[in-house]
Amino acid sequence: MKHEKDMKPTEEQQAILDCSGRILLINARAGTGKTTTLQMIASAHPDLKILYLVYNRKAKEEVYGKFPRNVEIRTVHSLAFSWNIGRWKDQVGAFTIADMLPSFKEQKNAQQLAALSHDLLEFFMNSPFPKVEQAMEVFQREHLSHVTDEVKKSIQGERNRIIQASREILGQWYRQEKPCPHDFYLKLFHKEGRFYRGLNSFDMVLVDEGQDLSPIMLDALKHCRKRIIIVGDTHQQIYSFRYAIDAMKRFSFDEERDLTMSFRFGKKIADLASAFIREAKEDKGFRIKGNPGKSSKVAFYTHPARPKTGGRCAILSRTNLALFEKALSLRSRGIPFSLEGNIGTIFGRILDVHWLSKEKHEKIRDPFIQSFKSLESLEIFARDLDAFQLTSMAKVIREYAHVLPDAVYDMMKISKTAAETSNGQCIILSTVHGAKGQEYGQVYIDPDVAASLSRPGGSSASELGDEANIAYVGFTRATRELYLPPGFKGILTPEWQATIRQYEPIQSPKASQAHRNRNVRGAFRGFSDTQSGQLTTEAPQPQVPREKPFKIGDRVRTSHGIGAVVEVDDEKYLVDLDGQAARLWEKAWGLRKT
Repeated sequence: MKHEKDMKPTEEQQAILDCSGRILLINARAGTGKTTTLQMIASAHPDLKILYLVYNRKAKEEVYGKFPRNVEIRTVHSLAFSWNIGRWKDQVGAFTIADMLPSFKEQKNAQQLAALSHDLLEFFMNSPFPKVEQAMEVFQREHLSHVTDEVKKSIQGERNRIIQASREILGQWYRQEKPCPHDFYLKLFHKEGRFYRGLNSFDMVLVDEGQDLSPIMLDALKHCRKRIIIVGDTHQQIYSFRYAIDAMKRFSFDEERDLTMSFRFGKKIADLASAFIREAKEDKGFRIKGNPGKSSKVAFYTHPARPKTGGRCAILSRTNLALFEKALSLRSRGIPFSLEGNIGTIFGRILDVHWLSKEKHEKIRDPFIQSFKSLESLEIFARDLDAFQLTSMAKVIREYAHVLPDAVYDMMKISKTAAETSNGQCIILSTVHGAKGQEYGQVYIDPDVAASLSRPGGSSASELGDEANIAYVGFTRATRELYLPPGFKGILTPEWQATIRQYEPIQSPKASQAHRNRNVRGAFRGFSDTQSGQLTTEAPQPQVPREKPFKIGDRVRTSHGIGAVVEVDDEKYLVDLDGQAARLWEKAWGLRKT
């Protein structure tokens, strides 16, 4: 690999190197070489002491050794920890809802109050507010739109108790009477004024993932008087639920530049991602340019294929429920897979919810789940607070009780074995959130991603929020081949639907008949820069459309499960799948009446 000093910058990179403004914002599209660009900036200033702030430890490990010696690479938390390592050494631990339960043990709605107090403290520790009371005002006003009116009234009635419980645990952490979360010592680092002083001890500060900065970090940067370069992509913000703020929109700057040519994938994937953002988010000027030296492919699929030799293959889901169902499907077909990210932890919680459904509390490891009397009480809690992950887990238990807990143990064993022995030749299962920052040779987007973009009556760009960003992040994880579920054909705008139709080649009647007369392999329809490497998979024999079309309300079987027809558009039928967040558009020949 060439050293960054020996690499010739592109025109866009050179324009960035020529900037001299104190605060520079770089809008870097997916795969456009932001790390290489920051390396070039650092190498151009060997006499400066530079701090490079990365999003997490994994990102730090990926760039370790790639920057010149005048650059110190840190996560925000490691920077705070390093300034007072003696005080917090061996004092850090997890902070969960269960930690707040003792404060409300006499309350009928103890779980609700504990969860809201936990969320308040998470918000407070990531905010610039010096007092919990100030954070509470904003928290109630801006971050409780998802809960029911009854819960909002409950919070108002218990407001003082929630604030008092929060103060008590903050005091315990400060006195080191119990382990504190990483965000606590970061909060102190900022409150005592050492955060911005730490930034000012460097000559230049480079900030990665600018679209997902915490409010506390944004505040510290505003007090920094040295040169600041922030790199990010507004359309990759998928952590707003963690109170992240998009600095690409909220931070004042002197100069702004773009990185638009992706080195990760070729023209086909770039064109698809560009069209998607333009229509899903009404950003008509958005464009990614593909790498002219790489071929890429976009196609539709019905069933994921076994991975090919060379490059990693991933199925990316929106929800843990869909990921669980994919794991079950691959397990039943004998296809090796591995689970990426924190899926092991999630599967552990699924087991806890399973034991709750059996009322075997002694087998539950999570004390918060153990605090519920029954699965029904947990479901009521999840509904009232819109606890998305717990709702998904409860659905898993309801739908797949007949295979639990053995299926979970088996899938975790399969994942461990595949990761150790497959040499990369297994399908990787991950949520899009878990795949952030990763790339794969082949990517299959799960139907639940399209379903999250399909809303009754349509949705505006602002209403889609993170959902559009999640799909975009999923698309741009692919380096060679991107496969979409049919659900993407019936969403968003007419312009998008016209764009995506071009991925289905027109077949002559003769060719179409020949296709129906043979056992179909490779149920993929799309186009490619190259004809090599066609994926294959077993697929159902297409059926001649029925004489009597289905009607709304009919129960039908699809290749993805059983559901009900909820909308009819000519020869296409929108099916709401049982036990899934997904809705799929299917043609008549792909359906069977149940």
